[in-house]
Amino acid sequence: MAMPYIVLMPIFARDVLKSGPHTLGFLMASVGVGALVGAGIMASRKTVRGLMRYIPLAAGVFGGGLVAFSFSRTLPLSLVLMAVSGVGMMLHMNSCNTVLQTIADEDKRGRIMSFYTVAFRGSLPFGSLMAGSFAAIVGHRTRS
Repeated sequence: MAMPYIVLMPIFARDVLKSGPHTLGFLMASVGVGALVGAGIMASRKTVRGLMRYIPLAAGVFGGGLVAFSFSRTLPLSLVLMAVSGVGMMLHMNSCNTVLQTIADEDKRGRIMSFYTVAFRGSLPFGSLMAGSFAAIVGHRTRS
């Protein structure tokens, strides 16, 4: 439900932060920096033990960062919150992926990962459509 934030980011940059494409680029780069930090955290792990605890925690960080971002009206705070969201997103996606591959039987791993990929990537366009439709109906708050 949270991944379609990307399709709403241009509206936020233009109407809420009252800026243009360069601000959108900074916001998206901030997500990338956070994701890079999250990937570094995952790469530094020595074992998969305890990884199941990362999944709900990372989902909370990702969602909480996006909720806090929705209330932000300044660029510096928005950049920090998008980086936090990037960390949570990367930790969640990598944790889910690693746990699935670890617990799957070797002869079924390819099938399981293909279903995971279809479910994850295949649902993004529908989530984006829903997010755009919801935003068109509800609208957005602009900076005063």
